[in-house]
Amino acid sequence: MAIWQFHHFLRERMFKATPNPAHIALARFTLPELRHRLTPDFSFTLITQNIDGLDRRAIEHANTEAGRPNPFSATTAGPQHRNDPHRELDLNSPICPALAGTELLVSGASDEPQAAPAPKSSKRTPAEARSWAEARLAGVKQEKAGSDIDPDIPVEELPRCAKCGALARPDVVWFTEVPQQIDEVMRIVDSADVCVVVGTSAVVHPAATFSAKVKEHGGTVAVFNIEPGKRDALADFVFLGPCEVILPRVSDTPQAV
Repeated sequence: MAIWQFHHFLRERMFKATPNPAHIALARFTLPELRHRLTPDFSFTLITQNIDGLDRRAIEHANTEAGRPNPFSATTAGPQHRNDPHRELDLNSPICPALAGTELLVSGASDEPQAAPAPKSSKRTPAEARSWAEARLAGVKQEKAGSDIDPDIPVEELPRCAKCGALARPDVVWFTEVPQQIDEVMRIVDSADVCVVVGTSAVVHPAATFSAKVKEHGGTVAVFNIEPGKRDALADFVFLGPCEVILPRVSDTPQAV
């Protein structure tokens, strides 16, 4: 339950975000018009570690802006896992009724100060937990109660698969898991002429190996980041500063969204 509460919090935060000019600059490289302007045999692949969906939304925006159809209209659910044919894109907010409002618990967990005592129950109902969090965010002092802030949500009320009814899991890659389509990703990396690394420390594998592999076969690496990173020594070009400012300038794409 705690895992879904945390990922529900992330989902609600992501729904409020919008693509910035760096997302849009990269998305425009997917347009045939721009690719043909650069070189006839230019191809572009966006490989992301992000789970916020902003890259997808940026590509949708770029295509709409160019008068082209949505490239995702026929593939809304995305590729299927080999062992999980029941995978779908769910943009409902909340993802299930029992999680509604529990994002306030995560948002308010670090509020200071706390003084008034909290209810004594070891676990609260979702309604009690939301009421407690809303009071804290409204400025009513509450006791910092540790795990006591977690609502007691029955497993059967957590997100379920719409097709088979099994308990759903967030579509993320946890440690020890293999990322989706990794064989295809590595094939692309092994043949890439240019690797552009944007807004990441690039220290988590397998992504940490991408720039080195491109350099091994004579490719060019450009890094865009807010501060110096451990992998910068491998790069041919390092651009420091806010990616949403620097990347559109270097790629010569408009900053306006």
